[in-house]
Amino acid sequence: MNFFSKKSSSAFTSYFSNEEEGLHSPNKKYLTKYLTSKIFDVFYHCSPRLTDPTTGMSPLYLTAPSIPRHNSNYDNENYDLIVKLNDVLGSATSFEGPYYSANPDTVSRYKITDRLGQGMFGQVFKARDLMKNKDVAIKVLRSKFSYFRQGMLEVAMLSLLNDAYDKDGSSNTVRLVDHFLYHSHLCIVTELLGKNLYQAIQARNYKGFPVNIIRNYMKSLLQCLSVLEDASIVHCDVKPENMLIDPVSKKVRVIDFGSACFSTYTLYTYIQSRHYRAPEVILGLPYSCGIDVWSAGCICAELILGIPLFPGSSEYNELYKITDMLGQPPDYILEQGTTTQNFYNKMPTVGGRIKYIFKQPFEYEMENAVELEPDKRYFRYRTLDELIMRIPMKLSDNPLEDKGSVSETRQSMLHFIHGLLQYDPESRWTAKQALDHPFITQAPFTKNWQPKPRKVKPVKPSLISGIEFQKRCFPGLKLSHRLNTQEYYDIFTASLQKGEVVNISSSNPFQLGPMTPSSFREVYAIKSKTSPSPINSGSFSRRSCLVKTPGPKPPNMTNSPFTSFINSPRGMYMSPSLRINSRGDYDDDVSAMSFCRSKFSSAVPMKQKTKMDYGGMSVNMGFLPSTGHGQEKEVVKGVPPEANIPIIPVPIRRNEPEQEPGTTEYAPVFIFDDL
Repeated sequence: MNFFSKKSSSAFTSYFSNEEEGLHSPNKKYLTKYLTSKIFDVFYHCSPRLTDPTTGMSPLYLTAPSIPRHNSNYDNENYDLIVKLNDVLGSATSFEGPYYSANPDTVSRYKITDRLGQGMFGQVFKARDLMKNKDVAIKVLRSKFSYFRQGMLEVAMLSLLNDAYDKDGSSNTVRLVDHFLYHSHLCIVTELLGKNLYQAIQARNYKGFPVNIIRNYMKSLLQCLSVLEDASIVHCDVKPENMLIDPVSKKVRVIDFGSACFSTYTLYTYIQSRHYRAPEVILGLPYSCGIDVWSAGCICAELILGIPLFPGSSEYNELYKITDMLGQPPDYILEQGTTTQNFYNKMPTVGGRIKYIFKQPFEYEMENAVELEPDKRYFRYRTLDELIMRIPMKLSDNPLEDKGSVSETRQSMLHFIHGLLQYDPESRWTAKQALDHPFITQAPFTKNWQPKPRKVKPVKPSLISGIEFQKRCFPGLKLSHRLNTQEYYDIFTASLQKGEVVNISSSNPFQLGPMTPSSFREVYAIKSKTSPSPINSGSFSRRSCLVKTPGPKPPNMTNSPFTSFINSPRGMYMSPSLRINSRGDYDDDVSAMSFCRSKFSSAVPMKQKTKMDYGGMSVNMGFLPSTGHGQEKEVVKGVPPEANIPIIPVPIRRNEPEQEPGTTEYAPVFIFDDL
């Protein structure tokens, strides 16, 4: 049988000549893998209701729904990978192969044993590392390109934290074990920890914790936030669900950097779970690492109360509960907010000043065409001071240790929470300042305690254009088509080892300048003196196989079997990035398929591109505490605004309607001149 004929079919499925099949069509798969590592997949594709030939039992699907819809029937209708119990994920079984993993010189196998959770981003599974014989957690992102790019940024941040800022894990950031591509899904492997803090609160029947446990958890959280400040990283989703308890040390580790961004490049406006959302985010002001400190203050109060401090049912109700307990934000903050008019009416006064009046619920409903839920009161006391000073409190669950002045502890905790919940981000304590508070250190508390002056080193955004970035890291590279997941992964990881973080707001990695903060470059410069591959390093030093490099030439491949395959009817439907030219140039340190992928055949004429300006994203110029000026932005000339990825809303635990990000992907083709 001629497998390369347009009309022929294999033992598994027909080969289609339809270009709309895309990258994952059956005629782009390797038959060898179907006959070996994927034989069970073939078995279930042919007869999905049959039993497992090895166990005699029906397969247990961990993904819901489990009906195949997309990605050559590997994904369901939500673009989630359909995973069964005992499936083996890893570079050993993926079609992409070991090259598209954190350690290309080794193979990985992770046997799925349970599902831990599911959300907007994808799924999280418990798995057994068959190579190292230990349990891990695997986050499998959906196969949409917007989620994939955000996931690559998460890989970059975890690599930066694990390799530079928190190498030993003492600052309680989750440990990155591996990452790889699996059927166009990005999989991020981390250490497996215990239950999360919200589950611990549930286990206590929402009664709250004693002070000694709260102190331990808050110290762990603030240590992590302190490291994030040093790395110029904003987590953007600090909440009890993302704080996992280490069963050995009893500390908490912060997980899920899927919504994180650099403080110099704030990606989204819709961030943070509602109950822990900072006022500057609600009011549309510039934000930085201070929003994570606000979330920490909310969590500290929740640990003693047992329920969220500000359990708003909507953004309007959230802001109402904040102002009801803490008072109205200062006028200079309201003046700078881009969404202040959604919640406040501006009333002129006799002196010519503007007074801000919080809108009544019916006003908000009429203006926004929504129906608000009635406000619910969960606390007997109205202000934060009354709440903390009167709620029942225990110093310890151990009666022998439950000694000391409860009144002094209350005052210390109240002062501590007030410092974390300041409206003005410039007045709000940093994580380092909060770690010195007597509530954490257990030093004697005095009411006039003040933190040390903050030492915040100004971090400037990257001022490198996309073309300069491409010249610096990938000289000689030409792109004539939209990158697929393998090619984007290749460029992103190669850039990371060169000390640059690709700008994920465009599907073209060179359309905009990199989003690398200066702190990252400083760390990279120091570590590069002692390690040839300082970030995300291993025994393999990744160099993008997309870049043409000089090297020895193989024998003439014009008439080789592989070239004949490329010119065959089946080969005609390969991606342009997988084509090979007749000269037979190749890269000496990559595989044969990498060699074929490294050549880009351009069917369109070269266009003269003008040099772009810097940035392209919202460049955070900082919060202006006493002026009426808003956030300044750098504008990229000639770049379509729709090139940015859609806002990815953060999954909200309670009463938050899910908002699916836009499905439209804009990928303008850019062709660069010879360098």
